Amino acid sequence: NGLSDLAISNRSNQGLPGGVVHLVSLSAFTITEGRSMFDIVDQFGHASLMPMAFDFAEDGTCVDRDPKGLLVTPGPEEAESEVEWYLGTLQRWNGKCMYQPITAKRAAWRDIPVTYVLSTRDMTVPVDYQRWMVEMMRKEGAEVEDFELDSGHSVDFSRAKEVSEIVNNVVARYEGK
Repeated sequence: NGLSDLAISNRSNQGLPGGVVHLVSLSAFTITEGRSMFDIVDQFGHASLMPMAFDFAEDGTCVDRDPKGLLVTPGPEEAESEVEWYLGTLQRWNGKCMYQPITAKRAAWRDIPVTYVLSTRDMTVPVDYQRWMVEMMRKEGAEVEDFELDSGHSVDFSRAKEVSEIVNNVVARYEGK
């Protein structure tokens, strides 16, 4: 059925231990059931930009054509050697997933609280998309807390300290419960 089946409330109702208590999204696509990432790109009128942003192979895998600009979007605070190391870790990934609609009966964010970290310099998931998704989740009744960081798409790389503080604050809410 989806990640919402792993929500701690759903698991405890079934007499099962554990579960997911919170979602943390880092400049991520959060979409409704039956829609794909591409649907959002198309909604914003950017469908024609996909082949310019990603190099798709015959098997459907892809890589970013400009990973430094589209993923890292480095600012003056990132050392060039660290940026180059990070870029060296990137691999081809399943680009077909961007076109596949969510098949879960219910999106996890409907049942599990969300902390969404928006990346204001993101060129992969532009901040306009991110703001729209946060507002869409709220309009659909989701509990969403959001933070904006001056970063490119890889906010976990370029703003690791701030992201770890956000995650630690989320975890602290649940400690001892």
